[in-house]
Amino acid sequence: MRKHEIYHLLKNEAGGFYDPAEVLEFLGAELQAVLSVPKALAEAMAREGRVLPQPVNVRALIDTGCTRTAFDSGIAAALQLPQTGTGRASTANGVCDVTFHPIHVFFPELGAGVLLPQARACNMRAARVVARD
Repeated sequence: MRKHEIYHLLKNEAGGFYDPAEVLEFLGAELQAVLSVPKALAEAMAREGRVLPQPVNVRALIDTGCTRTAFDSGIAAALQLPQTGTGRASTANGVCDVTFHPIHVFFPELGAGVLLPQARACNMRAARVVARD
């Protein structure tokens, strides 16, 4: 998430900003998230006559100690997201292989979303969460 998007989420009605710690405390470390095909990819799929996959609802873990966004590789397959690269990631369970994919993440509780052009996909089937690593 870019700095200006974070500011938008934290802005209050009086024109000031909520304290990020207070927002996290109020909403909790888990938020509802809707993962979907990015708009440009959806338009390309429509031009090709392909059926647009349905968005996937998940619980997203907001992990302030992580450095990158990760999501379950099964979601990447279900959304038919193109792979844009590969890599390795360090997790609480050790090092794992990841694939990179563009994905759109919308947080209904916040009324905001973000396009992530290089989100990491790995095996998270047990939790089906989005995390930052």
